[in-house]
Amino acid sequence: MIWTLFVLDYDGTYSCEREEYYGVRPSVYQIPLNKQKEVEVFAKRASKDFHESEDVCESIGDIFEGLLEENDIKYHCVGDLKIRFGDRQKDYLAEYIPREIV
Repeated sequence: MIWTLFVLDYDGTYSCEREEYYGVRPSVYQIPLNKQKEVEVFAKRASKDFHESEDVCESIGDIFEGLLEENDIKYHCVGDLKIRFGDRQKDYLAEYIPREIV
């Protein structure tokens, strides 16, 4: 199996008052390359489910991981990106790294 990285960026949901702070850092996942499109769809769905639910008990990341597990997509949470909020407001990743802003 060939793996790639996927970045789940929460800046669409959580902003940060000060650009020099980190805010909610983007999560980095190791995912199968052949499941990348599905993973991107599940990231969008997790965001939608989070924002449309009246009684949210889970974070977007937890909803996202639950969707991956329910659909038998192997993944590993690698960690998070230590990039300041202000720096994330412009292009900060190489174009070939898949990312979803939720």
